[in-house]
Amino acid sequence: MTAAPADRSSARTARPPHLAEAETLVDHLAALPWELGRNRYRHAGRFDGLPDQVRWGSPGAAEDFYVLSRCASFLTRVVERAYGPGTSSGWATERFLRDHVADWGPHCHSPNARAYRAAFARGIPHFRPVTTVRDLLPGDLLSVDYNRPKEAVYSGHIVIVRRHRGLLPHPADRRFPLPVLPHVFEVVDCSSRPHGTRAGFPDLFDAYPDTRALGGAGTGDGVGYGHMVLYEDRSTGRIAGYRRSPDAPGAFTAAERPIAAARIRP
Repeated sequence: MTAAPADRSSARTARPPHLAEAETLVDHLAALPWELGRNRYRHAGRFDGLPDQVRWGSPGAAEDFYVLSRCASFLTRVVERAYGPGTSSGWATERFLRDHVADWGPHCHSPNARAYRAAFARGIPHFRPVTTVRDLLPGDLLSVDYNRPKEAVYSGHIVIVRRHRGLLPHPADRRFPLPVLPHVFEVVDCSSRPHGTRAGFPDLFDAYPDTRALGGAGTGDGVGYGHMVLYEDRSTGRIAGYRRSPDAPGAFTAAERPIAAARIRP
């Protein structure tokens, strides 16, 4: 595999408030050693009794920032911080999310990724569906439903698009029934594992790194920057599927794992 990164969206670099807030959090936490435990993914059963929390500190004081969360609850906290009570927008409240995305249960902290995907697909206030890959911009949200109806905790995954990095062909592209284009996007998310490691394809990882695996062990979790491959249907431009990382061996079609994107409109 040969990496050929390019930045298609460099001319459209306005950072929406929620992306700026997510980047501020990641940049501060990335300055701290992983072993301090300030940035962790909330694995099921491992942190029972501890509150799900995403906390911003003072600029320049990395030790004041903290994350113990999952992908969807991280996204919820970011949106609340950027557009919730006390901001000029004020619409991103718990009541809004329960009414328009999903009314989560007493032991949850947010709508899950499956609920967000369904909301993005149908369109709700302040979230406009983005249906074509080439229309994706920095700050757009992308959610995958793992298509496991009985699974509530690990129902899917959700990320914030940071930038487009070009095309990256891979043997897995051939499993799609129609011609596709494999686009690499840098994303911001809270993940149980990095989007790729140096193991197997170090040059590929160096071109498309994940901040959670830069230490070399490949075991970091929590919030960070990584890369995903999003497939464009050549005939329609729509999202045809995805690969979790540039070094992932397999791809999922949108039929196997439904996927939808949305743009926040404050």
